[in-house]
Amino acid sequence: MQHRSLVDQIEEAKQALEHFEQRCCDSLSDGATTDFTEALGKFEEIRQQICELDAEVEQTEKNAAHDRNLCEQFVDLAPEAYVITNQKGIIEFSNKSAARLLGQPPELLPGKPLAIFIANKDLASFFRPMVQIRRQLAERIDNVLMQVNGAGKEQIYTSISVAAIKEASGAVLGIRWFIRDISEQVEHETEIQRLHDELQLRLQDLSIARDQATEAVRAKSQFIANMSHELRTPLNGVVGMTDFLMSSTLDNEQLESTNIIRDCAKRILALVEDVLDLSKMDVGSVGLHNTDFDIIASLEDTVSVLAEQASQKGLSLMTYVDPQVPQVISGDMSRISQVLLNLLSNAIKFTDHGEVALKVTVSPGLGKIRFYVIDTGEGLSELDIKRLFKPFSQVDSSNTRHHGGTGLGLYISKSLVELMGGQIGVFSNNGKGSTFWFTLPLETGAKKNAIKTISGLESGQVVVVSCLRQCRDILTRSIRDWGVNCLGVASHVEADALIPTARCELVIVDLRSPDPDIRAWLKESSERGYLRQKKVILIANNSEEARTAVGTGTFHAYLSKPVRASQLYECLQGLSNSKTSDVQSQQRGENTQSISQQSRSPAVFRDRGELILVADDNAVNQRVMSLLLKKLGFNCDLVSNGEEAVKTFLSRSHSLILMDCQMPIVDGYQATARIRRHEGSSGRHVPIIAFTASAMPEDREKCLAAGMDDYISKPVTIERLKSVVSRWLTNLRIDSVS
Repeated sequence: MQHRSLVDQIEEAKQALEHFEQRCCDSLSDGATTDFTEALGKFEEIRQQICELDAEVEQTEKNAAHDRNLCEQFVDLAPEAYVITNQKGIIEFSNKSAARLLGQPPELLPGKPLAIFIANKDLASFFRPMVQIRRQLAERIDNVLMQVNGAGKEQIYTSISVAAIKEASGAVLGIRWFIRDISEQVEHETEIQRLHDELQLRLQDLSIARDQATEAVRAKSQFIANMSHELRTPLNGVVGMTDFLMSSTLDNEQLESTNIIRDCAKRILALVEDVLDLSKMDVGSVGLHNTDFDIIASLEDTVSVLAEQASQKGLSLMTYVDPQVPQVISGDMSRISQVLLNLLSNAIKFTDHGEVALKVTVSPGLGKIRFYVIDTGEGLSELDIKRLFKPFSQVDSSNTRHHGGTGLGLYISKSLVELMGGQIGVFSNNGKGSTFWFTLPLETGAKKNAIKTISGLESGQVVVVSCLRQCRDILTRSIRDWGVNCLGVASHVEADALIPTARCELVIVDLRSPDPDIRAWLKESSERGYLRQKKVILIANNSEEARTAVGTGTFHAYLSKPVRASQLYECLQGLSNSKTSDVQSQQRGENTQSISQQSRSPAVFRDRGELILVADDNAVNQRVMSLLLKKLGFNCDLVSNGEEAVKTFLSRSHSLILMDCQMPIVDGYQATARIRRHEGSSGRHVPIIAFTASAMPEDREKCLAAGMDDYISKPVTIERLKSVVSRWLTNLRIDSVS
């Protein structure tokens, strides 16, 4: 604009100069010299202005050339292709990047249509913005994607921006094209899309594989459930009949044979339970049923199940619960018991001599209960420990292994503990025993701990004699918890040094410890020594063993392992206040016999005549239930399918129904529904107990949903049968079998 102004000024000066020349000529012709002199001065002034203007124009042109050179260099150095065309798309200018992109020498591009470099499939996209700009429908259009025929005629992916070049009046003079090579970006996007498509295919394959695996797990779970059902049905006959025989009068040889049958049945049932539990975990169907329970009583009941197994190996089995542990805990005791039974049975299995102990403590600050199962077995190496808690993994997997098992128990225990929100582990030294532990979150029940004390022993103390460290520790700690001074000694030699000089009132002697001299010492001390002046409690299998150990001396009570805390407390409390004779004291001791002796004398219901309906299509199961119910004092009706069950129910009055679920013609679920419909009009309700070989969690829920009141899985023992019957027929009194 400045350059144009200077040119206009020069043009005006030239016109003024011509006008001046004309005036000079006119003046000379008229002879006006004065005017000529004045005009000459004016002429010089104008000439000087013209010279200045010429110099300014020259400098402006130099500046413009410099700016144009800089602009051209900038355009040539730009990474994007820059092209100027006229309105028809003929190239008028291009930078070096455009020449490289289009694969043409820079000097050959002007005059060529830009369209010849555009891929045929994108020509419509090329002409559309050019027409819009030429018709002034748009001034700028960005990011039009086109493929350009580049160097070597390969097609290059580009993004093109188009803008109008206008004069001051707004008329379109030409078009500017900015072309950016996005081939690398497109390649990346194409590769990403390819990977995405490949990933989608893999995800589809994985989804199919997952569905197939899920179906396989479901099929396996169903197969295992079916196998469990088929195995439990004959096992129910084996277990039921052996229970019936065990409660009958048998000679020693018959009793031994029956025991073998029972033990074999228990092993098969344990294997079935392990495989079924593993199947439940595979499909995620293991659930928790939290209730409040007395932890001491529950743990002692659990440990008592293994009393006979420990006794047969000559092992001491003891339980201790720290008094800081709340008396009532909220949780799934059946699952806790399952874990403990597994850990304790393993400890007994792998311990050849010594003791196995269960200890329970609490970590108040952490809000956790800690369970310890301690044994004096051969222990575990670091390599052995790494094999634990894995399915089908055993410490000794050789063909010559001494102990059997599937290797599922610890894996199941770990899964259950973690399901309950806890942790499980082990620490052990090879050759020095093992301690398995697990922790669970502490959920306290509503009932608070009752503080127990023993009166009458405050002035003296109790001495526990046992060479077994855990047994001695548990007995002394339990007695101290009740406010009594108690000391433990590891041998009769230490007892001889302590008891005569101490204010000892009561002595507990462990006959079940492996001390070979303990019986001789006890007999001598009871007959002629200082024990004659003391109250003596013996830990023995029975009163006969206790009497044999003391000879002609006296003892005041005996306890069997695992010693229950309640039994020990009642025994100590009774002896602290007792003035009765030795015979009476012995009788009191005999009332503390262990569960293993009580199991030979199952209870029966005194009020006979109650009628129970048993619906089962298996003849063996019918015979078993008939014998067991008869042993418990009941009469029973036997039917083989659900249709017969409904007809018999309508024709006779039953106090309770034991209903199998899988039966021909009409199954147990349908039969239950029919019975409930009949009861709806009469207002009567007879308890129906599912008696089935199906043992999955959903089976119980299905039974309850069908209208049944309770559930018991096969095989059933006489004790379990007695328990479920007594739960629903609460008005009946119980006696012992004669």
